[in-house]
Formats: sequence, C-alpha cells, structure tokens
Amino acid sequence: MLDFYSAEGFLPPSPLVLKYLSSLSWKKITALPDHGSSILRKKLAKFYKIHEENICVSGGISEIINVLPRVFLNKQDAVLVFSPSYEPLFSTNKFSTKKILSINLKEEENFEWQQKTTDDAVLLINKRKDIKIIWLCSPNNPTGAVVSQKEIGRLARNFKGLIVVDEAYMEYIDNNQNISAVPLVKKYKNIFVLRTFSKLYNCAGLRIGYGIGNTRIISAVSKFLLYYGTSGIAQDCAQLALKDQKYLRGCRKEIYNNKKALLKKIKKNLSLRVGSDSKTNLIVLKHKKIDLYNFLKNKGILTKSLSKTPGMPGGYVRIGLRDRKSNAKLAYVLGDLK
Repeated sequence: MLDFYSAEGFLPPSPLVLKYLSSLSWKKITALPDHGSSILRKKLAKFYKIHEENICVSGGISEIINVLPRVFLNKQDAVLVFSPSYEPLFSTNKFSTKKILSINLKEEENFEWQQKTTDDAVLLINKRKDIKIIWLCSPNNPTGAVVSQKEIGRLARNFKGLIVVDEAYMEYIDNNQNISAVPLVKKYKNIFVLRTFSKLYNCAGLRIGYGIGNTRIISAVSKFLLYYGTSGIAQDCAQLALKDQKYLRGCRKEIYNNKKALLKKIKKNLSLRVGSDSKTNLIVLKHKKIDLYNFLKNKGILTKSLSKTPGMPGGYVRIGLRDRKSNAKLAYVLGDLK
C-alpha cells in the first residue's frame, strides 16, 4: 500500500541530526533533560530575533493545543474556528466548553481566507462577547492555504481574547517572514504562534514543538506543560535541525519541485478538481463523479478521506506528497480516471 495519508515529510532529518544520533552516548539517555529547554529557547530566540521569555518548548505542539483550553476557557466561554481546519483545533475544546463556533471558508473561493472572512469574524466577535479563543491554522491543514499578516492583525485589533495561530507547516513556504504571525507577537499581546520540528524538519518521532507569544501567555501555558516534556536528545536534535537551514532549503526545494510535477499531471485530467492553491506538502483533491478515496484504496494507494472534516464538502481526499517515484505512481493511477 502506497502511503499518501501521512502529513509528515518523506525525507530524512538533517545530516547533523543523523550524525549526532549515530554517535549518541549512553550518558545522554540516562541523564534527565533540561526541563526548561533553556539552550534551545536561546537558539530559537536568536533565530526569530525575540526574547527567550517569549518561547515555551513542549512535547510537540499537540501538547500545547491540548493545554490551551484548560488554561484560558471556562464552561460558559466560546471558541471560534475557521473550517476546514486541523481537526484537533475543534476537538481539544470539547473538554472545556460546548460552545464551538465555526466560520466556513468557501469551496468556490478555493478555501482561501478573504477580507470578508475577517469581517464576518469581527461581526461575530462583537455579537458574541463569550468568545475567548480564536483558532487559526496557517498554512491550513488540509488545504495548505494561508492567512495574511494583515488579516491576522485585523483580528487581533478587534478581539480581546487569545488568537492561536498553528504554523506547523510554515517552513514549507520560502521567505515566510511576511506571512508568518511571529513578527506580530511583538505588536499584539494576544497572538500565540505554534511551530514544530515535525514537518519540514523531519523530526516527528522526536516529539518537539514550541509556542511564541507574550510573556503572560508563555507563563500561563508553561505551568500546565509536563515538567520533563521533551527529552534531552530531542532538544539537541532540534538545535541541530534549526542550525542546518541550508538542508532545510534543499528539502523545501525538492518538495516544491515534486508538487509542481505532480500537479501538472493531475490538472491534465479535467474530471479531477484540486481544491486549493496549497503552499505546503499537502494537496486536496476530488473527482467530479466517483468516490476518489475508495477508488485509490482499491488501487493500493492510501490517502486521507476528508469526508468527516468540518466545513469540507464531500468527495475530497488529502494527499501528503511523497518521493517523485511514488508521486509518479499516483499520477499514473489518476490518469486512468475519466
């Protein structure tokens, strides 16, 4: 079975990480880690040109996503999510509140964030004073679409609660400083950005991510994170992966070229619809008539069905890019569809 289900990378981590792991001393395994990830936080602070007090490190950003509702929500509070989006941004709230509001991005607009999307959100915020968290996923999972700095800034100016921006896939975008919400953290005290080493850094198995925000947010979240939530090995590997930006650029270029080649073949089939202009390693796709998920599964190709994804019209699957050979096999099977 060819696996296009996974949203993680198909490439190895940086050679610096592999070299470190191959020469790992047993003493690193027996020693307790730095519970504050102080060295990694210093390196991240230098990389982003912010203070280390504005960063918390966790066992993957899933840990932070699970913690946030416990920190900032009461049962009478509401949250706002824009759909389609990463499913845990919906489900994580259910233990804290039943009031999960949603604004749908439109298929006919390729699930792109519009100025009207922000307008609708501001109207809802003004109408519903109980909204305490706004969840954004940019670049979006599954669509790969982004929310501009301008629109995130508009939300921040019109909202007193917490705006969480999941940027797990941001490294797939070259020169993303003008797209990422990280620079907005210095201006707006209610923006909290999530980043990970799981995607383009290809270190998903190490389970390490981080949040960037105002010191008040960092302090509140850190109290709920596991004391030894990341291993010393994961922290060391993250530092090395961050250091090797040249390798990261090479990974980004390879994925971009693979995606370009696959999309060129897909778009020749007029029965297929590419749902969005993805900026990441993800492609959302559907066939105009048949059940694409089961068709591909019967051909030995596993994708992620989006039939139960909130705000996603029926028929779409998500494809996580693989190596060029695997992508070519997928393109060949799709080429047989009428």
